[in-house]
Amino acid sequence: MSIKGIRRFQDERKLHKQPYSWENEVMNVLEEMLEAKGYDVPSKVRESFLRPIAQYIRSKAATNPAIIWKEPTVEEKVDSHGDQIVFNVGAIMKLGYEPSSVLDEVSREINSRDGKIIKGKFEKFLPGDKGYNKPYKADFSKCKL
Repeated sequence: MSIKGIRRFQDERKLHKQPYSWENEVMNVLEEMLEAKGYDVPSKVRESFLRPIAQYIRSKAATNPAIIWKEPTVEEKVDSHGDQIVFNVGAIMKLGYEPSSVLDEVSREINSRDGKIIKGKFEKFLPGDKGYNKPYKADFSKCKL
């Protein structure tokens, strides 16, 4: 169910029809990595805070002679994102949780959210927003290894 539920989230919101943007993908990953460290990046500052970090990463890589750049193929981009899944599965297991169960819970939560797409990213409605309905909250306590 986990991957099918995540696909459903993408399909129903037409997120997979958004143009691919390396910077947007980097900002999504950075936002989630900051969450893992305890930081909340509100949507109102997401762009102004995270885009410069993504641009800094690209400029540092471009000016470092030890880093070699060539235009990646679509398959190389897919490989990169697949590798990120591998690392994320490992991180979930290091924290003592069963990845499939975690993804099932995440799928239930994201599919219960209402929101809108802003700059290629689904932004969930928050309490007080028009259209807000309290979503399901993932229960990871039942996902432990």
